Formats: sequence, structure tokens, C-alpha cells
Amino acid sequence: MVYELHEPILDARRSNSPTESVVSCSATGRPAPSVTLTVLHQNLSFSQYTSTSVTNSNGTVTITTTALLSAFSSTEVGCSVSVLSAAPRELLVTVPGLTETSEDALDKQTGSSDRGCRWPLIISFMMMMMTMMDVICIFLLRKGLQRRNNKHSQDVTENQPPQESHKPTTADRTPSSA
Repeated sequence: MVYELHEPILDARRSNSPTESVVSCSATGRPAPSVTLTVLHQNLSFSQYTSTSVTNSNGTVTITTTALLSAFSSTEVGCSVSVLSAAPRELLVTVPGLTETSEDALDKQTGSSDRGCRWPLIISFMMMMMTMMDVICIFLLRKGLQRRNNKHSQDVTENQPPQESHKPTTADRTPSSA
């Protein structure tokens, strides 16, 4: 007999209930694989555990096991799949915590659904502010350098002895030969 086991697919997403996540693991193999979901947090467990089986046209069988998880903090869940003599395969995924924040409550009250758009706006605003600060710093640096250069030029001119203008006098003239 030929044994076959493909990589499992583990998925966790929020359910319709705000306090639960749906966790499902799917594996395909020959013969039908054994699929087991586990919660790695000792005080938590799955509820409404169900499995479905689909026989594929190539003779393999896909088993999908689904369960509900209630957790208020991030929790790791695992999926272990195996067939008779093939090495078992395992996957882990972290299910995010389900605690409701004040922003979640505010969004429910106002009917807002644009929470995902806030981060790009915040990042864009911060980058714009940083650019403006860079421009102001460059302007102030240039202005300071100009003042320093002007003062230096002024100091150099003031420290030079005054130049006397030399007007030719009759004593400076050489007698011309007649």
C-alpha cells in the first residue's frame, strides 16, 4: 500500500461572535489522515469540534477539522496530521487576543469600519512633519552660516589698516630733461 501525506493547512479567523475564533486544519493523504487540533495554553480548550471528510478523484482523502476557541489573549494553537506509517507533520499558529479595546467599542457605536486606514494616515502625517522639520533645520543652518560669513567678512575689513590714498606731489615728480 502507498502512503501519502501532504502539508497541513492551518487557519484561524474571528467568528461571528466577538469573543471567539474559528480554527481549522485541513490535510490530504492516503489513507485518510488523522487531524488533531491542540491549544498550547493549559487553561483553554476548543468547543464545537467537527470534522469533515472528502474523497478526491485521485484516491486521496482530505480531512478538515474545525473548532471554536474562546481566548482573551494571544494563544498558540497547533495542528498535527499523520497517516499510518508516514512521519507526522505539525503546524503552529498564534491566534490574536480577542479583548475588546475602547476603539472597538467606539467603532461599533459610530458604525465606523475604517480602522485599518488609520495607520497609513498616521505614518504619512509623521513623515510629512519630519520633512518639514528637516527643511526648517536646513534653513536655520544656512541663515546661521550666512551671518557667520558676513560677520567674518566685516571683521576682516575692520582689522585691515586704512589704506592711504597717494596723490602725486611735486616732490614725487622727476625733473624732465630739457
